[in-house]
Amino acid sequence: MKARGRVLIVDDEPDVLDVLTDIVATFGYDISTGINGAEALAIVRMTPPDVVLLDLAMPVMSGREALTHLQADHPKIPVVVVAAQVDADLALHLHALGAFGYIRKPFEVAEIGEAVSAAIAHRRAPVH
Repeated sequence: MKARGRVLIVDDEPDVLDVLTDIVATFGYDISTGINGAEALAIVRMTPPDVVLLDLAMPVMSGREALTHLQADHPKIPVVVVAAQVDADLALHLHALGAFGYIRKPFEVAEIGEAVSAAIAHRRAPVH
């Protein structure tokens, strides 16, 4: 069976990374993982994904910094931020940085599937 797309999941917490990987796999996507923003950028350069699920609070390079680099270097790759604390101000800031969307932790399985599917559909939509 052909995968529905490639998803890069980036989170420094091994348990969260494992849960997200299991969830995304159940929807039929190929997955690669990273534990910080710098690793995410290296993976994207080598094997560009269709979408990135990106934690904000990480060592080495934060999710915000990684998002800024991803938007500058790979603007067609949608980034969905996964974060524990997302208020209206942060949501606006993430949108201004170019995030496709965000999901609050703790998350539901369905919202992960919906976010990834929407981001991939957006990426594959023809440009008019």
